[in-house]
Formats: sequence, structure tokens, C-alpha cells
Amino acid sequence: MSGPRLRNATAGDVDALVALWRACGLAFRRQAVGDELAGLLGELEARLRAKGCRKVNLLVEPANRAVVGVYRQLGYDVDDLIFMEKFL
Repeated sequence: MSGPRLRNATAGDVDALVALWRACGLAFRRQAVGDELAGLLGELEARLRAKGCRKVNLLVEPANRAVVGVYRQLGYDVDDLIFMEKFL
């Protein structure tokens, strides 16, 4: 017997996920998420800088475009790139 099938969450799932978190008694505040992300990225950038890294690239999926504004506030710029992959 196989277990439940999982898929990646999409931007359209946000309201349902927030409702689920609240039903479980978990707090959700968009600002808190942004603040936590800023702290995590700040620490990551500091560690990479200490190792001599001069650039960080982020991959944002089209379904997650809402986060682009957060990354821009943290100093990231949008660049025209083509991401390619091949499944074997």
C-alpha cells in the first residue's frame, strides 16, 4: 500500500496553508516570515563572504513571484537568465 502523494506547494495554496497553520494553533504573520528570511539570508551571506564568495544567485519559480519584492528589499536584483535542466 502506498502512502499519500505529496506535491510542492504553490502560491495558490497560501490561504489554505495559513488556515491549516491557524487550525493547529500556529501563528502566521507575513512580516515575521520576511524578518526570519532576512535573518537567515544575512547569516548565509556572512558565511559565504567569509569564504571568499562574491556573488549569490537565487532561483525563484514563477509560482513564487510574490517573494521577489522581499528579495529586492534585501538587496537582490532581477537578472535575465535562462535556467536549463535535463532529467535522465
